[in-house]
Amino acid sequence: MSDKKIFLIESDEPLRQVLVELLESLDGFSVFVKGDSIASALETAKETDFDLIIISSEISNGSGYELCDRFRAENVKIPIIMLASNNGKQPNIATGADEILQKPFRLVSLMNLIKELLLKYENSRDSIIPVGHYKLQLLTKQLVDEKTGQEIRLTEKEVEILKYLHDSKGQRVDRDVLLHEVWGYNPEVTTHTLETHICKLRKKIESDASKAEILLTEPKGYRLCL
Repeated sequence: MSDKKIFLIESDEPLRQVLVELLESLDGFSVFVKGDSIASALETAKETDFDLIIISSEISNGSGYELCDRFRAENVKIPIIMLASNNGKQPNIATGADEILQKPFRLVSLMNLIKELLLKYENSRDSIIPVGHYKLQLLTKQLVDEKTGQEIRLTEKEVEILKYLHDSKGQRVDRDVLLHEVWGYNPEVTTHTLETHICKLRKKIESDASKAEILLTEPKGYRLCL
């Protein structure tokens, strides 16, 4: 059974029910449906780590294309499939969706597209980076211990923190810089938020969180020991 989580944003209730049943019963995906307005969809995406998003082009209180662009603006990198309504309008080719599937569509076409995109993202370039004695699988958000084979699930923000520190090639990254790169311009997010995530990360990856050897504290910031 798959452990993949799919976020489905579809206003058409009959179609939504069919898709949920199909995805959960045939392929064992975990499908999340929680409102379809832009505000509620963005909030849900922040609360749960999804592996793929399916968006209808027509949603309550907004456009699926607009929502897709908002996801990309929030640095959501997972695959997005747009289900475009057949209303005479041309699909918005500027959308951040990876694929656009025109309604009506064959269910087998959607299933094949989901599997294709998940496989593509899992095997994409730079999808695995070293973190101490771990291998970090960016798209599945899994840390694999090369010594024991143990797998550790990370949150989206934990992955982004490790990725940015890794890309800094062992150099110190100031807290303010890391905060901006991971959370963007958000006045409600403070350095305390970052410190809390660092603390939780250390509990997951360090043998002794009080004596860090991988995720190090430096004056004004943090550094990843490569």
